[in-house]
Amino acid sequence: MQQDLRWDADVEVADNICNFNRRYAEHRYYWKETPLYDEITNSDKEVTFYDSNTGKPLFIAPRGRSMKEFVTESLQHGWPSFRDEEVVWENVRCLPNGETVSIDGTHLGDNLPDSSGSRYCIDLVCIAGHPTEDGVIIDTMYSNFTEDTNDTSNKGSTFRHSTGISGGVISGIVIGSLVGVVVIFTRGKNYIDRKINCDKQEFFPVEGDMS
Repeated sequence: MQQDLRWDADVEVADNICNFNRRYAEHRYYWKETPLYDEITNSDKEVTFYDSNTGKPLFIAPRGRSMKEFVTESLQHGWPSFRDEEVVWENVRCLPNGETVSIDGTHLGDNLPDSSGSRYCIDLVCIAGHPTEDGVIIDTMYSNFTEDTNDTSNKGSTFRHSTGISGGVISGIVIGSLVGVVVIFTRGKNYIDRKINCDKQEFFPVEGDMS
């Protein structure tokens, strides 16, 4: 998780919602309480929203509509609301249950379609990152998802998590495996501790709040 998020987004809340959560959201109108609201209501320029973990671009708005329309719709629902044209599909996936995630596993929000089509209701804390040159991929709890190889579109309906081992030196593989065991054990313990802390915090359940 980037430690200096844009628009003064709360890093602790961002970490919990982005990385240790699949159901809950920041409170309604949170985005309106941040400097983002004044920034976009006084400008017609496109704004790029980046993954709070990796810094990869995820949404660019407004596209296919005015800034006023983007703001109005987001105010109506309580969370930043994006349409298909505004999604950077190279870095975003929508899972079969509607959950919207980044290509690297950051939980972003949910797709809640309406009469105008897909509407991606997104937590600002998850898209408040600063851009990075290399878009460093991080380990997340979403590594159990695999890419649907039959899906040739950029949109996709499954999460892609790619890993690989470079080099052919056996000794390197053995050493790397041992280090990996230590890292997995440590991160597993940290995850359990932080998940407990996350469960103690009050977030808003998706059901009924983001429709």
